[in-house]
Amino acid sequence: MLRSVLHIPDAELHVMQVIWDAPVPLSTTQIIQTVQKEINPAWKMSTIRTFLARLITKGYLTVEFDSKERYYIAVIDEQAYLKSVTRKFLIQHRYDSLLEVFALMRGEQLTQLTDDDLQQLKHLLSMLDDG
Repeated sequence: MLRSVLHIPDAELHVMQVIWDAPVPLSTTQIIQTVQKEINPAWKMSTIRTFLARLITKGYLTVEFDSKERYYIAVIDEQAYLKSVTRKFLIQHRYDSLLEVFALMRGEQLTQLTDDDLQQLKHLLSMLDDG
């Protein structure tokens, strides 16, 4: 497991999201094809391989070998990553309460919440109240 979860740069995060979204480990070829199809068709194979190598070096991915193919496995799951970087963001920007975060979101984003979004938010708040 990672000692300290750091922010993943956007381009590398796209690659991580492809890996997180997959139900099984993906091969290099599968990752390249998915990234070029769904994220950025202009990214070359070498660029994507560089992102994979960086993610391994940083400790976000591990590799298993099967025949001639490499398969990539996330060391940290997406929810754990999001929780860590969100907490770090809130601390860095001195948001001491969830109320401050909601106040920040007031305006366009908050008024665009659907009824379903509001129901989910109420459910989350009730879970906090019960716990």
